[in-house]
Amino acid sequence: MGDDCRRRHGAGDGGVDRISGLPDDLLRRILLCLRSTRAAARTSVLSRRWRRVWPHMPDIRLGTCDDPHPGATRLDSVDAALAAYDAPAARRLDVAMHCHGLRVRARQVAPWLRFASERRVAKLNIELPSQTRFLFVRRRRADATELEEELELPVWDEAKRITLTLEQRWRLRRRPAGVFTALTDLYISLATMEARELGDLVSLQCPLLRNLYLFVTLVAASNVSIRSDSLRSLLFRVENAQRLEVVAPNLEELTVSDATEAHVSAPKLSEVTWYGDIAYDPRRHCIADAGRHLRLLDLGSKCVVASLLQRFDKVDVLKLTLNLCDQTVRYWRYR
Repeated sequence: MGDDCRRRHGAGDGGVDRISGLPDDLLRRILLCLRSTRAAARTSVLSRRWRRVWPHMPDIRLGTCDDPHPGATRLDSVDAALAAYDAPAARRLDVAMHCHGLRVRARQVAPWLRFASERRVAKLNIELPSQTRFLFVRRRRADATELEEELELPVWDEAKRITLTLEQRWRLRRRPAGVFTALTDLYISLATMEARELGDLVSLQCPLLRNLYLFVTLVAASNVSIRSDSLRSLLFRVENAQRLEVVAPNLEELTVSDATEAHVSAPKLSEVTWYGDIAYDPRRHCIADAGRHLRLLDLGSKCVVASLLQRFDKVDVLKLTLNLCDQTVRYWRYR
């Protein structure tokens, strides 16, 4: 930096720091190009002027996977950055912890959710390194005694997109009061919820929801009911779900995995993906009101193809996942 200053001085400009003299809005745009709040905060060493710039950035991105500090320090740095943030509102909060083996507690994440609600964050993404991520499908059924911690999801009007990748042993609770008046996209992965709370969250508190992704476990074997006039896309992969009931007059895309029973009322349905260990059975599964023509039908390897093909007369695109093997357990790939 000293050489650069001397070169500028030699050029006849008196060594003036012209970048620091730019308007705050322009400086914030420059810092946004770094795509890292931690990197933006380092500009505070340049001059006193820069210290007040990064705490007002509209996008907050924290917890990069290449952070060399140990886990505890990394979590502390997230808290410190949020505490230093001065703007009354933020457009985006992205906390991504990709460090294998890092243990995060629900009580450490709760302040991040409160920050998002208090600063009226429009897009929230929290991604944690789950300790049980790869045990979801085959792990034994969860019960209340296995759950270690609870995390409450606050409600705020400005939220438009919420993505939560948490810890399967956490029980995610909804705040019964309030409505997500602007929320259109909700993605919840690797958490445990009560069926009633899950249904009420979607059906009663998200009137504008368009895209819903659920990859969760229910506290106990229960029925799940989802009713939404706004929903366009639904991915349902919920362990311990006995029966799924969906009433969504505008639903166009449906993905279901391992539903013991399902009744779906969706007259505008055009894309269906069915996979998992439980095949579609017309005695236990019903896709009502939908037309006979699909744009896409995507079937997993264990799905009974004929049963779903009989439900629809025409499919523009048919995708089949097949496992082919002989007695020597050799696999063949066809292109």
